[in-house]
Amino acid sequence: MSDSKEVGVEVGSVANALQAQASVQIDKVTRLEVRFEAPGVESKRLYANGRMQVRVWVFVEAQDADGNAVSLPYFPDLVSARLIEYHTGKPLQQDVYTGRPLQGWNSSHVENKYSHEVPGWGLSSLVSDRLSAFRQAPLVFWVSSSVVGQTQVAVEVTLQGKVYRSNNTTNPGGTKINNSVVLHAEKKATYAVEQFRWESEQLKVGDAFNSFSLYHLGLYLGSRQVELFSWESTRYNPDDRYPIEFCRVRPNSLAWAIKYFTGVLPSATQKSVRVNLPGGQYDIEVHKRSGELSLVNGFSSRLGGNFQTRNEVFPFTVIDEYGNDHALSIEIDEHNLKFNLRRG
Repeated sequence: MSDSKEVGVEVGSVANALQAQASVQIDKVTRLEVRFEAPGVESKRLYANGRMQVRVWVFVEAQDADGNAVSLPYFPDLVSARLIEYHTGKPLQQDVYTGRPLQGWNSSHVENKYSHEVPGWGLSSLVSDRLSAFRQAPLVFWVSSSVVGQTQVAVEVTLQGKVYRSNNTTNPGGTKINNSVVLHAEKKATYAVEQFRWESEQLKVGDAFNSFSLYHLGLYLGSRQVELFSWESTRYNPDDRYPIEFCRVRPNSLAWAIKYFTGVLPSATQKSVRVNLPGGQYDIEVHKRSGELSLVNGFSSRLGGNFQTRNEVFPFTVIDEYGNDHALSIEIDEHNLKFNLRRG
C-alpha cells in the first residue's frame, strides 16, 4: 500500500487564468477562512506520531475596486498560501510524508493513508458539506505533528504581491482578519501485548518433507479491530529489504522429526513470499485476513546445508491505521517449535 493517496487536481487553463488576473486588480480580500469540514467545529485531536493527518480547509475570496468578485483559481502563480502558527506567524513546516514520521508540526498538500479521526471523536458522520456547494473550492492542507501539545493555526496568502494573514494582524488596507482552528496533538495510544491477537494457522501446502504455517497478527480492543497497516525491522536487514528470514534453526529436541525450522517476515505489501526449505522453494500467500499481518513458519524433516543459525529474539515495529507504532518482538521457542509474541 502506498503511503500517499493519489491526488487529482483539475488544472484547467493556466494561461487563461493568468491572463484574467493580470487584467483585474484585487482591491481587497473579502474572505480568508480556516476551518474543518464539519461546520461549527473549531478544534480537532490527532495523535502526535508524525503520521496521522487532520484535513484543514482554507477559503480565499476577493473583490476588485468595483465590488466584483475576483476568481482565484489555485495555481502557484496566482495564489500562494501556507498555514502559520497563530500567535507567532511562523509557517508550519511543509514536508511531504515519505514513509517516515515527519518532525514537529507539518502541513502538506498530500494526503497519506492513515485515518484522519482519533477513535471515539465521531466527527466523520457530521461532515455534510460538499465542495460543489461552495462558490470557491477550498485549498486543502493536511496537518500532522510529532510533538504532544496544542497549536492554533491560521493562514497566510499572497495575492498580487500583497500578504494577507488571518491571525488578527494588520493586512493591506488596514483590515484585520481573525480566523483560525485549534489542533490538539496527544500522546500515541499504547496497548498491552495481550491485546494483540497472535494465531497460528496450519497450511495445506508442502510435501511429505516440508510443511508450513502462518502466524497472524491483529489488534483488537474488545470487539473493535484496530487495523495494522505495516511492520518493519532493522534486525538482519541493514538495507531495509524484505522479506527477512529471522529464524534459521536446527532443532535440538529428539522428540521432533523436524530437522530445519525457519521464519520469514514479508513486507506488509507483499501478497506472497518465497520460502526456501531443504529440497525446494515455495510461494506462500500472506496477509489473508483484513487488517492483520502475517508471517511464515516453515518446517522440514530434511537436514539443511550449512547455514548461520538465527535464534535470537527478533524485534520489530508494527504501525496501526492511526499511524501509531508499537514495539513488539518474536521469541523463538526451539523446543516446542513455535513463535511467541512479546513486547519489544
